[in-house]
Amino acid sequence: MAMKNFIFILAMALFLISCSNANHTQLTNQEKTMIQSEISPIVEQIKTNAEAGNVEKVCAPNLNSPDFIAIENGQIMDYNQFWKALKKEFEVTKSQKFNEHSVRFSYLNRKNVIVTWTGTNSFTLHNGREGKYDPFTASFVFVKKGGTWNVVY
Repeated sequence: MAMKNFIFILAMALFLISCSNANHTQLTNQEKTMIQSEISPIVEQIKTNAEAGNVEKVCAPNLNSPDFIAIENGQIMDYNQFWKALKKEFEVTKSQKFNEHSVRFSYLNRKNVIVTWTGTNSFTLHNGREGKYDPFTASFVFVKKGGTWNVVY
């Protein structure tokens, strides 16, 4: 009987600890609003500089580390590979325009946020060909390191 009580008390203690840890990472609406206000201008910077064809400024928020991963046209790339692939794309693109439909923030915790941007992307290549991705969706995983938000995915 004593062993059953011990197991029950241990199970309850573990349950309560796991519940308190889950609540520990929940963000208040004020925290979410603050994080969104810090990240939204970065997403806008990426979009605006992609429209301008400025690869350096598009990649500026990306974390130049082994933790960075990008998926482009079905290929998994590190920071340098992504930078080179984006530069090649911009070299053949005369212009492009993004129209935003929605932006969704998923808060994993105070320092890790997934941003999903949905809209359209219309583009013209230097050879005169035009195209449109409708819908167009981009996902970013932001991590806050040293007080700065960076894209790691």
